[in-house]
Amino acid sequence: MIYPGQKLNLSNLESSNLKKTSLPKWKLPTIPSIKQNREGNFWFIFNGKVGDPIYASRKGKVVLSGPVLPGYGNFIMLDHGDDYLSLYAHCNDLFIAKGEEVSSGQQIATIGSSEIDKPTLKFQIRKSGVPIKISDVEFN
Repeated sequence: MIYPGQKLNLSNLESSNLKKTSLPKWKLPTIPSIKQNREGNFWFIFNGKVGDPIYASRKGKVVLSGPVLPGYGNFIMLDHGDDYLSLYAHCNDLFIAKGEEVSSGQQIATIGSSEIDKPTLKFQIRKSGVPIKISDVEFN
């Protein structure tokens, strides 16, 4: 047990003894031919054409669907369990609604230009509500 005010000595822990947790691999959220860019450390940007497909990167449940967050246009948020969320912004057509279950690779929307000047999918993955760095995300 740890008590309030108690001092802990962690100096004898070696980094080799700490288990590094690996992130799961994700499916690309759109077709591979679309150029993938980055915005900052946490957003993937896919500049496609209006109507290009958007897929669920893993199976999950729809938490948000629609124009629910100002500045992100038609927006989708999926809960994948284990505290993972995926976010899809600026969609055109949405094919899912809040509360629905989706399978990995299922088409959930199309690329659009809602609240942005060119057809774009902004995509992000979060763990426990915190965005995961782009450099730590692997697609299969």
